[in-house]
Amino acid sequence: MSISRPKRMLLSFIFLLSFTLSSCGSISLGDIFPTLNTDSSDEVMVDVTFFVQIPLNTPEGEIIYLSTLDEVTGLGVNATAHPMEPALGDANLDQGLIYKATITVPQHTIIKYRYTRQNQYAVIEHTQDDEQVRYRMAKADNQLEIRDVVSKWSDTSYYWSEPGRISGIISDSSTGEPVPGMLVIGGGVQAFTTASGSYMLPGLPPGVHNLVVYAPDGTYQEIQQGAEVASQANTEANLAITPREYVDVTFLVSVPIGTPENSVRLVGNLYQLGNTFGNLPGGMNTIPSRMPHLTFAGDNHYGIILSLPVGAEIRYKYTLGDGFWNAEHAEDGSFSMRRFIVPEYPIQNTDEVFTWKSGTKDSITFDLWTPENTPVGEKVYIQFNPYGWTTPLPMTEVAPNHWVFILFSPFDILSDLTYRYCREGECGIADDAATSGIYPEGRAVSPSAEPQYIADTVEDWAWLESTSFAANAPLPAITPRGENFITGIELMTASKPADSVQMSAAIPNIAGLNSSWVILTPTWTFTHQNPPVIEPNPNQDPLWIDLSTMTRIALTEGLHVAIHPQPHFPDDPPDWWMNAPLDFSWWNSWFDQYHAFAIHFAETAQIQGADMLILGGDWLTPALPGGKLKNGDPSGVPADSGLRWVEIMNDVNARFSGTIAWTMSLPSTSSIPDHFEHVDQVHLNWNPRLAITTDTTLEELVNTANLSLDGEVNTFWSTWLKTDDKLLVLRVLYPSVSGWNPDCSSDSDGPCYPISTFTTPAPIVAEYETGFSEQALAYQVYLSTAPNKSWISGIISQGYYAPAVLHDKSISIHGKPAESLLQEWYFKLK
Repeated sequence: MSISRPKRMLLSFIFLLSFTLSSCGSISLGDIFPTLNTDSSDEVMVDVTFFVQIPLNTPEGEIIYLSTLDEVTGLGVNATAHPMEPALGDANLDQGLIYKATITVPQHTIIKYRYTRQNQYAVIEHTQDDEQVRYRMAKADNQLEIRDVVSKWSDTSYYWSEPGRISGIISDSSTGEPVPGMLVIGGGVQAFTTASGSYMLPGLPPGVHNLVVYAPDGTYQEIQQGAEVASQANTEANLAITPREYVDVTFLVSVPIGTPENSVRLVGNLYQLGNTFGNLPGGMNTIPSRMPHLTFAGDNHYGIILSLPVGAEIRYKYTLGDGFWNAEHAEDGSFSMRRFIVPEYPIQNTDEVFTWKSGTKDSITFDLWTPENTPVGEKVYIQFNPYGWTTPLPMTEVAPNHWVFILFSPFDILSDLTYRYCREGECGIADDAATSGIYPEGRAVSPSAEPQYIADTVEDWAWLESTSFAANAPLPAITPRGENFITGIELMTASKPADSVQMSAAIPNIAGLNSSWVILTPTWTFTHQNPPVIEPNPNQDPLWIDLSTMTRIALTEGLHVAIHPQPHFPDDPPDWWMNAPLDFSWWNSWFDQYHAFAIHFAETAQIQGADMLILGGDWLTPALPGGKLKNGDPSGVPADSGLRWVEIMNDVNARFSGTIAWTMSLPSTSSIPDHFEHVDQVHLNWNPRLAITTDTTLEELVNTANLSLDGEVNTFWSTWLKTDDKLLVLRVLYPSVSGWNPDCSSDSDGPCYPISTFTTPAPIVAEYETGFSEQALAYQVYLSTAPNKSWISGIISQGYYAPAVLHDKSISIHGKPAESLLQEWYFKLK
């Protein structure tokens, strides 16, 4: 969370005043702001009784547990198991056994929980479609009874009658407007509301389920109610939630002697305190890059002022890493957790960290030197592997290319571990070359009772050249195209929660490349194939708040913003289509799902103030009229698909008032789809099939590109777009490889890798060497030809990998010669 300049000035003043007055022994900061006592012994406690109905195929003789979860430390690492007992009075053997347990918690606690069994291993409840229950939720405002139904266990089949579902719309009680981005939980199923406030919780067994609406950033008050679900029926639950005001909360903390300077963060349960609401590797859920960083105030004290929502429950702790690594511990060695309800007035929390350590083993200092070519401004991270690679942690830069990290805990639950270094937290991509890849062995270390000091050196970074690139060739004379000519950079899609933070940080750099547009690429995920389901998955898709932040930053930087939503597939898209049933019922479901996807992002673009919405893409080819699969067979798309697309695009236009573009490659037919009536621009994936070799001259390549422009591209423009005055923008890319063969026809010579091979970071393609000059030459050709055609209205560079500089084989130009070339061209084209 960022702090405004006035708040930083106030914070500095408060710290100075606090320590000056405290040294006089007469006045404390508590005389200025009320001090909140977070001692739980003063809180009102309430009993919450959980009744759970378990399926009859549950193995006998095993204990059923209510597992309360800690999302700050990690859902997978710090659960508390409460044994349950049979509720004999509520038993109904025809419907399943009922168990109960009562726990006592502070009033207004948000309880995150799920049900487990214990045999040789812990068995966790699963949803009807065999997804592990992340957590259920309950709010304990007063004494409470919760009634749940377990759909199934990980080792059993679904037992109940056909499931039903809950759906509805979440709206703002004060305005009546829909509220996007809310987390809705019921029956162990979770969903985020769309831009229209809608949600759906499918696959729920018949019975009563506790339904909770929760704002990830605390902006709205939680709401909770029971919802009864019948077999094969929909229970409608439209709920209005109340917005919260915000108030400043000051956190002042004293830390143990020896705490590394400027390393203290605050991690908590809200989005702005580092929670991703997704599942990260190793069972963790928070990311350091979004945790508030406290300001050093001298004398082992740190502080920060945060604006927090009134009435929200805040669970937090102090850390030198994340919620698991290097977090504060209590005197008995357990993980510490602090809690308070944000009051209506400004307060201060005055805390003391007892220790960063746990157990009898002492700290390990990692002292690292990195090579001179480490990009300026990039941070170095360390990643640990106690039982699997966990969330990377930022190191402290003590001098240029000199980094330090001191590991204090949790050694009481860990023994031997391995570790590795990477840039910008992109472990598995921007690695130390000695430990690169997804599953490296790593460097080994064993905690001991004595402090350890480990001096390491990164000799080379993976995918980072050690020598400077040669200067680009001088630019030819350039005729400016003016402000209306689109010059854009499209981001590579994100694959993990931290990517959104880094994309936001990279947007000012994109503005510095003289690009007039930034194309954001939010994603939803195809979580099921039959029936098809596309929905936001917080493990890899940006949350509503992520996209809103990126859009706001881009607009502040003076950029035009286009939103180009794209899907995440579980495998290669052409194979996904080949493996789908593709019968009439399946296609009906698919069109319903895509309709919801398109409408969500149309409304998102409208609400967040984007200038353009880009739909389409080659991945949609099987769903368009006359659609084909990758083997050339018909896709079986319904005969009325043209009308369905017209309906989708008509609804998109009704919800978004900005420019609507459709992206595609050159068509194989002259038949113009009817839905183009609702499109303002076409963004064409231009591939002039440049075969760049050591013998190819720039003049030859320019001739090839011009032949493509004056032939196939101009024919497309004049046939499809000219008569309706629709604008044509070219989308360009080229991999950073030497000798790439862009022709994947069956009679082509040599190895052939389609361009999709290079659209993810650090692709492994052994047949090709890196070729940065080839990529730059391709961009020189694109920019030397396309802007000279008056009927072409813009050019967009695809696949910009924002998190880190990579000298890899991908299409990204970030940190490569093509980037500086593009910067010069974009400046002169204005």
